Amino acid sequence: MAWQVGFDDLTLVEEEDRSPTKIKLRHRSPPRVKRVLEEIPPWEPSEDFLDALLDESFRIRDIVVRFQDDDSMRTFLAAAADQGLRVEDNLAQLRMLRIRLASGSQARKLFQLLPDDSEPEPNYPVIAPDIPQTEGVRGIAPFGPKAVDWLDAPGDRSNWGAGVLVAVLDTGVDFSHPTLEGVKGTSLNLVEGETDEASYDGHGTAVASIIAGNPDQIGGLAPKAEILSVRVLNDEGVGDGYTVAKGIIESVDRGADVINLSLGTDGNSFVLEEAIQYAQQNNVLVVASVGNDGKQGVTFPARYNGVIGVTAIDAKGTQASFSNYGAGVDIGAPGTGVHAAWSEEGLVSFSGTSAATPFVAGALAGLISENQAMPRERLPELLYIHANDDVMPGEDVYVGKGILDLGRVVGRNEKGTYDVAITGYYFDPDNFGSEGDTPFLVSIQNQGTEWVDQATLKIEFGEVSKTLKFSNLGVGEVKSQELQLSAKNAKDPEGTRIASQLSMENHVDADADNNKRVTRITLPTEE
Repeated sequence: MAWQVGFDDLTLVEEEDRSPTKIKLRHRSPPRVKRVLEEIPPWEPSEDFLDALLDESFRIRDIVVRFQDDDSMRTFLAAAADQGLRVEDNLAQLRMLRIRLASGSQARKLFQLLPDDSEPEPNYPVIAPDIPQTEGVRGIAPFGPKAVDWLDAPGDRSNWGAGVLVAVLDTGVDFSHPTLEGVKGTSLNLVEGETDEASYDGHGTAVASIIAGNPDQIGGLAPKAEILSVRVLNDEGVGDGYTVAKGIIESVDRGADVINLSLGTDGNSFVLEEAIQYAQQNNVLVVASVGNDGKQGVTFPARYNGVIGVTAIDAKGTQASFSNYGAGVDIGAPGTGVHAAWSEEGLVSFSGTSAATPFVAGALAGLISENQAMPRERLPELLYIHANDDVMPGEDVYVGKGILDLGRVVGRNEKGTYDVAITGYYFDPDNFGSEGDTPFLVSIQNQGTEWVDQATLKIEFGEVSKTLKFSNLGVGEVKSQELQLSAKNAKDPEGTRIASQLSMENHVDADADNNKRVTRITLPTEE
């Protein structure tokens, strides 16, 4: 939740919460990501990477080299062949090579051949984020089969995605799954070999089903979209930056309109960044997950400029606590207990920013097909401008510009829609543990298409009952008022119930469901 950063004992529970959902997906212990990263020895950026490679005990032998021009790369390739160096692959579009070294002596030979202006870097691991467990987690509301309805997507989306190619860079897609029956799909495999475990083999299929699943099964957002499945991760959900970059370039060159990256890495890699830039230069929209570590720091490539970084939201419209946060989060989408396809398992309950990302990719595919005359770069702005605000007023590091709302996007030009919504109660962590009253903000948003001259909010908390007036709300505008939670209520171990009701005096609200909010909040103490 956005306001519980650094305070694990802060809880906020909606009164109507059901019992915790159960996840069907397997989850190994210890987490796969920890084991993958432990295979790579510590290396500080301050160390000289070239010197480190000369050390026979250093185990990173898979590297990427960037050249300044084509001539220097061709000259190096000829010399490397003469010296018996193993050049694994060539990304001519980026003037980069993947090189595997067998020993420190080979590294020495490599450095003798490299031009002075070339740049080597480790080929960083990339993974599909660990699928978070929600079993036993109080307050996380699953979507089940209702995520598309929750987004207020049009009921008739039968032509959404027509003529649009969405590339899914993942573990591969099983197009024989009933959910993907009738979907036009093409597969490209960039991964060699198999793994002993296959716990993530259905990850790509789940992602594709959210984008384009047929209405009789999942009901993907853009059922007419064509899917280009590019396998860049093995069945354990593990890959590397170079292979992902190659997959991005292949997708662009094959005509992709949207690229879905439900994967990430902590390594800031020039091969991955330049591949993203290649996609952007070719007018391709890139959507990526921000990570499931529940920590500050968005994974790459979601953190790169121009990439749409997606966080996970639960069915209460709250950022899922497992989602990463920070610079690079652009928008939130359903990511808890979402029904999706999986290899040979029918439908599963799928959670994580990996699940949230294809909702945004599918939304973009639908918008491209429905707005063909609109410049491609304007489409993400449509999602942002018409996103619903989160608990913290305005753009923030938790849900970025807001939460995806396809009803607002599609209905943006329909005049006469009046809709005001309670977006939440925000408690600043800097105010926790004080001896006196604790201030908090209550916020509302105009989510309709017309100016709202006045809205009234009745709110009760502790022994307090207030009526607040909000005036002159422009379309999409958020307004807040500050209230004080008494020291007694702030320290109550049972929490404080906050209930509010919003109304307009001169108009009928188009969505009465977002006019009421009942919450019980327990603040952390100094203990």
